[in-house]
Amino acid sequence: MTLPRSKASANRLGRVSGAQPMKGLWADVREGLDFIFRDPYLVKAIFHLSIAAMTIQMLAALGPEFVTDVIGLSSEDLLFIVGPAASGVFMGVIIVGQTTRRYERSTVIDWALGFAGIALLLMVITQPVLSWVGDPSRDLLISVAAIFAALLGVCNAFVLIPAQTMLQERSHEHVRARVYATFFTISNVLAFVPIMFAAILADILGVVNVLVIVAVLIAALGLQSVVRRRIEEEAMWRRSRRLVRDGPEAITSGSGRKRFPR
Repeated sequence: MTLPRSKASANRLGRVSGAQPMKGLWADVREGLDFIFRDPYLVKAIFHLSIAAMTIQMLAALGPEFVTDVIGLSSEDLLFIVGPAASGVFMGVIIVGQTTRRYERSTVIDWALGFAGIALLLMVITQPVLSWVGDPSRDLLISVAAIFAALLGVCNAFVLIPAQTMLQERSHEHVRARVYATFFTISNVLAFVPIMFAAILADILGVVNVLVIVAVLIAALGLQSVVRRRIEEEAMWRRSRRLVRDGPEAITSGSGRKRFPR
């Protein structure tokens, strides 16, 4: 005895059975994209998850060269940077739930993205800044860079977990699999960008310059979202206060005639 086949499954099998596999895959991706683009929050969640994945791939590609050429460690000492970053992710996983209960998830993501860019920037410029101030020791460079790496890990958790939660909550059950398939397709395609171009850009511009550009772009993306949200909230509150002060007469139609609520 088996469970009855759902109508959605029957329709999907009927659509794919007579078509080629690639056409069926493209139909699923297109259906997922149609659903995603109807929800701005899903678009934002997938965009931020893709940015986080690209950043991780970029750091994985340039991390060994950054540690050896900038910090002055051997490639085996990469653990001194990766370990604090992983600890920061673990700490972020613990405290992100309390934060999202007090603030909106999209707000948490915006602030975390901005601070992630700042933390990455500070970690990258640790050696040039300390060398400009004085003659830093190896232990001091490792300690300062590890602190910013841990902060970057915390911010990474504050981006990934709320965005994954939004992706799951705002996807209906009948289309959730296709939304996730679309997300992983986009994320995997974008992951090739740092893998293909990170080393080339590092040879042309230098590791520090490439990572500085990435950090500035990430910080600007997060902070501009924070500023835009603040401007929209202030505009909404101004409209609300004006409506409360002026009453129904403040609500007018496009022709200028007053429109009262029925």
